[in-house]
Amino acid sequence: MKPHQILFLLASTLLLVACGGSGTADVTERLTLIEDPLPPPEPQPEPGEDFRVFLVGASPVQMIPSEGRALRNGNDNFPITSLRDQVDLVKAVADYVGIPFELFEESETPPEDHPWTRTAVRLTNAIRAVELPIILQLGLVRRSMVGQAIVDEDGELAVDLTWAPSCFEFTTPEGEAVGDAYINYARWLSERMQPDYVVSFSEANLYYSECGGATESWDALVDIQQRAYDAIKEVAPDSKVFASFNIEALYDDTLDGWDEDQYQAMTQMYYDTFSMAAYPFGIRREDGSFITPYDLPDDYLT
Repeated sequence: MKPHQILFLLASTLLLVACGGSGTADVTERLTLIEDPLPPPEPQPEPGEDFRVFLVGASPVQMIPSEGRALRNGNDNFPITSLRDQVDLVKAVADYVGIPFELFEESETPPEDHPWTRTAVRLTNAIRAVELPIILQLGLVRRSMVGQAIVDEDGELAVDLTWAPSCFEFTTPEGEAVGDAYINYARWLSERMQPDYVVSFSEANLYYSECGGATESWDALVDIQQRAYDAIKEVAPDSKVFASFNIEALYDDTLDGWDEDQYQAMTQMYYDTFSMAAYPFGIRREDGSFITPYDLPDDYLT
């Protein structure tokens, strides 16, 4: 028996019950109106056809813990251009070259001969050479501040990860200067790279979740993000600009601990699209064991 015949018989039974003694002719007329062919099956993708509804991006990352700049976007043996045929988007993580706060406190343009500027220009050229859409990822603070770009004793670029305390206070004069410098830095990099996407703040809500919630310092940080968004849009108007948010912090590192106040605080930031960073492998069950992907609720990302 075919599926549409089963549906037809079920409809017949229901109608006979509903009609009671109204007569055979009446029942037949109603069944004629109900019987419709099933819709044709949806076409299946052909082998080799790209049917995805998402894009994949990546950046090769090298870690050398003993050096002054531990993390780098690629190296000579694993150049960024090697991703050309592997992904849809190529990503530059600007945190790895640090932020030269002192340079950008004084000017919107850093000196061309400074080690940070030379490194940032090399990174920009390498990213653009891939000839794919670009994601530029910028960060200022999670719980700790992004490293400060400095010049070591050999005149080389280094990144100082300990230059500021955790839960940095943005309402102080130093905090205001850091915010102004960050805006100049975000504008300069975005203008040089002309990326298709800019993460203006990486995992922006970690500061909220780990540094006291809705404080005056959080409000000052939101103001910095909003100003950075506007500055990036001025020089890269076609870029999609957004903050990214850490999902585990929003769930209080549980599977069902949704924090509505935190979510509403996040929405104060400016963004063209909603971006999430998810690391659920660190969540634990009540007995202390780590969860698996099968434990995630169906609506974890929605």
